Amino acid sequence: MRLSEKPVLRLVLDTNILISALLRKNTPPYLLYQAWRENQFELVTSPEQLEELQRVMAYPKLQR
Repeated sequence: MRLSEKPVLRLVLDTNILISALLRKNTPPYLLYQAWRENQFELVTSPEQLEELQRVMAYPKLQR
């Protein structure tokens, strides 16, 4: 990394935080989601977390 480069902030967000961000606007999880969309940090995840997210989002109570 060059001295003039800003270090990249990397975050791991719990699956519950990700789901909350998608369901409720103007909450702390949603603000984190928006910051990620604006490239303020790099979201770090894993295949296991993506599988969990897909499984949880299929729950009937989360279907709209």
